[in-house]
Formats: sequence, structure tokens, C-alpha cells
Amino acid sequence: MNSPPKELESLAKIIARCWDGGSFSFSAVLDDDVWHIVAYPSLREIVGGEHDGGVVFSRFSINVGKLMRKFDKLPKVIFDSAIGSMVPLVFIDGFLDGVHYRVTFFSVPPPNSDVSEVYHSQGPKKGTVEPKQFEENEDE
Repeated sequence: MNSPPKELESLAKIIARCWDGGSFSFSAVLDDDVWHIVAYPSLREIVGGEHDGGVVFSRFSINVGKLMRKFDKLPKVIFDSAIGSMVPLVFIDGFLDGVHYRVTFFSVPPPNSDVSEVYHSQGPKKGTVEPKQFEENEDE
């Protein structure tokens, strides 16, 4: 697997410092010299207890003011209440270290998102969250 471009690592660290709550996942696509980023709460699989195998995500908040101050100049910020859509979102469009980003924050994970973490609800690891370990497909 290729490591992400340096500019995406930088943006991810900045988002992490502005994100309060559970962890986040994101997707990134470069199109016409603009990075289109979608950030959303990570999905967690519950391990143990009566909800074993259930999938949840944590509530979170974003310090938009702190995030905006990291951009080269104040970015365009839009809140969409998502009328007719599934989720509210915040959209930020601007430049960071000369790189153009369009970042969309969803309040819930997009459909078909992968589970990326495991939450232990009982046992010696009770209350801990770990990255989900994926089994390699033997057919590949």
C-alpha cells in the first residue's frame, strides 16, 4: 500500500487537533489540482457483551475556528442542513501551505463505510478501542 502524500498527512494532523470525540476516517481524491476530502466518524465494531458484532460510531465536534486559522487565508465555510439529504455537513474550501483543499465533514459515516476500529465492551480490554485487524484473503 502506498503511503499518503505529505500534504494529506499534514491535513490529517491538523484535523485531528481540531476534532474532539471519537476518531475519524477520511477519503481523498485529487481532481484538477484540488484535493477533495471527506471526513467522518470512524465505524467501530463492538466485541463482547450483548451487543457483540454491533457497529457504532462516536459523537464528535470540530473546532471550525481553530481549523480555519490553519489555512493560508480564511477559507470559504458552508454549513448545509442537508434538507432532502441524509446528514448535515460542514464544507471548507481553501488553501493550506499552497495546496487547494475542499474538505467536507459528515456527521455520520457514508453508506458502505468500512469498520476501522474494535471497541471492547467486556473482559480485560473493556473500554479500549483498537484498529480492526483484517484477515488477508487467501484467494488473492
